Amino acid sequence: QEGQEVSFTVDAFRERRFRGKVGQVRLQPTISQNVVNYSVMVNVKNDDFALKPGMTANVEIHVAKRENVIRIPTRAMFFKPPKEIEDSLSVELEKKGSDTSLVWLLEPPEKIKPIEVKIGLSNNSFSEILSGGLTPGQVIVVGERKGEKSDKGSQGSMPGSLRRTARVGSRGH
Repeated sequence: QEGQEVSFTVDAFRERRFRGKVGQVRLQPTISQNVVNYSVMVNVKNDDFALKPGMTANVEIHVAKRENVIRIPTRAMFFKPPKEIEDSLSVELEKKGSDTSLVWLLEPPEKIKPIEVKIGLSNNSFSEILSGGLTPGQVIVVGERKGEKSDKGSQGSMPGSLRRTARVGSRGH
């Protein structure tokens, strides 16, 4: 809606983040592949004329902000462990609702444990954790390296060469 803060990058200046505000939402939608799109005009200072018509922008419209939250990389919610680990833990992977997700906590030595978390605000990079027992500093699994075969291992074990991890963080979101 008008007045919301916007930040964006353009391919020509990948390291530079531009800031502006929504000036207008045009109510003349276009439909492409069954997706309805509305044009949004963003007011931004362009004193150095770096921005040119037709540039492709990667835009974030800030709809809400929270401070001092526990957050995880959003991609952690999409990790699915190898089938043999799933089977060995007899884990039910069905989501209970659109605001809950399953993430995988790394526990020494090389074991992973499913944790159900309730999700708050989310974007392409990070998701706020409202409940579920995660604390800053814990290590969660965010992905699996492709091209390597998994050892069957013991219950819940996942070889270190196969996992990619991230730490649970605490920041504004």
